[in-house]
This record gives sequence, structure tokens and C-alpha cells, in this order.
Amino acid sequence: MPLCGKFNPDEEYPTLGWVVQWKSPQVSKCGGWTTTAWAAELYLVDNNPKIKAMWHLAQQSTPKKRWANTLDGCGEFSLVSVEPIPGDE
Repeated sequence: MPLCGKFNPDEEYPTLGWVVQWKSPQVSKCGGWTTTAWAAELYLVDNNPKIKAMWHLAQQSTPKKRWANTLDGCGEFSLVSVEPIPGDE
């Protein structure tokens, strides 16, 4: 699914957010759709960009299980180098 997000790269410590809706093979009831939203801040550590984020995940579910299928957490993203996949150049 397309990624939807926003941030202002001209700020010294930009905040950013993005939302992704995706189909989860583990969730069979109600079609298995899951939506995850992140709220984050971009900062530098030793001149390397890092993103500290909080996330909120909601899975489609029946009304009785609504809050059991809602999760919250936090994490950190770092820039990594990735080798190209042969034939993908």
C-alpha cells in the first residue's frame, strides 16, 4: 500500500509522521487489514540521521476484541547501506 507522510526538512529538529495500511496474513477475520501510524523526530547522532518514533497499530477485528487488537510501542530507525539486488539496477 502507498506510504502517506509529512515532514519539514528545513527545521533543525524536524518532526515527522507517516501512516501505512497493509494486509496482514496473520489476521483472517474481517479481511486482515492493519493500519500503523508513526509520530517521530529526526535527529543526528555523530552526524548519522536517526528517527525516534512512537507507533500505534490497529488491526481489523470484531467489536469485542477491538482493544486486544490495538498495539502501541516505540522504536528507532537508522540509515543503513543496502546492497543492490542483482538485476534490480
